[in-house]
Amino acid sequence: MEHFPPALLAVLLLASPTAAQEVALVRPFRPAPSDAAAPEAVRAVPMVRLPGGTFRMGCTKGDPVCALHELPPRRVTVPPFDLDRREATGADYAACVEAGACAGPPDTRGCPARYWETAGLPAACVTWEEARAFCAWAGKRLPSEAEWEYAARAGRDDRWFWWGEKYDWMHANNLGVGGRDQFREAAPPGSFGPDPYGSFDLIGNAAEWVQDCYGSSYLGGPKDGSAREWEGCERRVKRGGSWKDDATLLRVSSRLGVIATERDRSLGFRCARSIPAPPPGGTGETGETGETGETGETGETGETGMTSKARENRENDAKPSLN
Repeated sequence: MEHFPPALLAVLLLASPTAAQEVALVRPFRPAPSDAAAPEAVRAVPMVRLPGGTFRMGCTKGDPVCALHELPPRRVTVPPFDLDRREATGADYAACVEAGACAGPPDTRGCPARYWETAGLPAACVTWEEARAFCAWAGKRLPSEAEWEYAARAGRDDRWFWWGEKYDWMHANNLGVGGRDQFREAAPPGSFGPDPYGSFDLIGNAAEWVQDCYGSSYLGGPKDGSAREWEGCERRVKRGGSWKDDATLLRVSSRLGVIATERDRSLGFRCARSIPAPPPGGTGETGETGETGETGETGETGETGMTSKARENRENDAKPSLN
C-alpha cells in the first residue's frame, strides 16, 4: 500500500467522481439500424489474445513526469481478452459507413475526410460514440482503460515505454524526426515492429479512444479491469499519444480526458473482445486468437503473466500480414 502526503490525497479526493456519479452504465449500445453485418474482412482483423493478470496501473515508479490524474497507482487484475492487433483503418470504417451502421464524419477544415476514409491509414476524426458503434458492428467493443494499459505495458510494470525508460523512434511513430519514424503524420498500421504481446502501434501513430469516462484521479476506480463509467459522463479517455504529441504523452501511463464528441485527425481506436470464462476444470490456455499457447507464467523480474508466444514475439522483428 502506497502512502501519499495529506495535501496530495486531498487534491485527489476532490478530483474524483462522487459515489453517486460512479454508477455502472448498463445501457446496451444500439447501433444505427442496418441489416448488413460486418463483412468477413472486418471481422477477421487479426487479434492477439492477452493472458490477463495483475499489474501495477498508473504512474510508473521513478517516472519524473507523471501527472496527478495518473495517481494513485494501484494493482489491477485484468481477465484474459482479445485485442485488435492494429488500429481500425479507413477501409474498415468505410465498410461500416457503407453498411449504414456508422456515421460518416463530416468533411471539415479541421478534419478532412481523408483522415477517416484513407484505406491504409488509421481511421481518425471519429468521435467516441462512432468508435463504439464500429466496434459493436464488428461484434466487439472498445477496450477498457485498464485493458489498454495492460496491453501497452506488454508484461512490464517497471518501464515508461514497453521497451524501456528512454523514448526510441525505432519503436513508434511520433513527430517523424528520427530512427524508423520518418512519417510526417499517421503511418500505415504495422509500420513499426510488434510489441512483446504482438500488437502494433499502441504507442504513437494515432491516439486511441477507450471505453472509460475520464476521472481526474484513480481513487475509487475498479480493480477488476472493467471500464470506469458514470451517468452524465461528458469526457472519455484517450490513450497512447499520437504522431503529433510530445514523447511524454506516449508513456504507457499517460492519459488524457477528451470531450466525447471531439474529432481529431490524430485520434483513432481499436477494438477488443471479451473471452468467455472457461468451464470448471478448463485449461485456461492463451495465445493468439485461433491458436492455443502455454498458460501465462511469470518470467524475469517485472514481467506479468507473459506467455511463451509473447516471449517469442519480443524477439520477432518480422511484420505479419495485417489484412
